[in-house]
Amino acid sequence: MTLFDAETFKRFEKEVPKMKMISLSTVSERMKINSSLARRACRMLCEKGLIRKVYHSQAQSLWTRATNVEE
Repeated sequence: MTLFDAETFKRFEKEVPKMKMISLSTVSERMKINSSLARRACRMLCEKGLIRKVYHSQAQSLWTRATNVEE
């Protein structure tokens, strides 16, 4: 992504898919990025299949790490 610097993006792709519960607030706090960037990056990981969306509302979205279990 163009809004990340290279080091932060590598760290994001390495750490976030290993987290058990992924929310925008935890990602933005751990990676020291703003929430809008965290939202776009989490959507990108979801499209790649590295994380899976569990819950979505107007105010909050929750993801979890992707496992081999089929839905």
